[in-house]
Amino acid sequence: MADDIETIIRRVVREELDRSRPDADPQAEPKRAYTVQGMSKAYEVSVSYLRNEIAIGKLRPKYLGRKPLIGIEAADRWFAALPSDRPTA
Repeated sequence: MADDIETIIRRVVREELDRSRPDADPQAEPKRAYTVQGMSKAYEVSVSYLRNEIAIGKLRPKYLGRKPLIGIEAADRWFAALPSDRPTA
């Protein structure tokens, strides 16, 4: 009896954990654009660094009103253009 209850509890907990994961929805559409904050998190760089990249033209967002949105392709191009070598002092 105790094994049955434990099995049930484990199953319920597993189902709840699976449901709470953000990637649990197989029907969800893939992300098509980042906000500056979202790209900052995704690429682990500061928001101010990305805003500077936009200001100097290295990263070209589209705008929804005043809100910059960076397309996934633009983010990939920006990342590919970063230097591969570590800078020397």
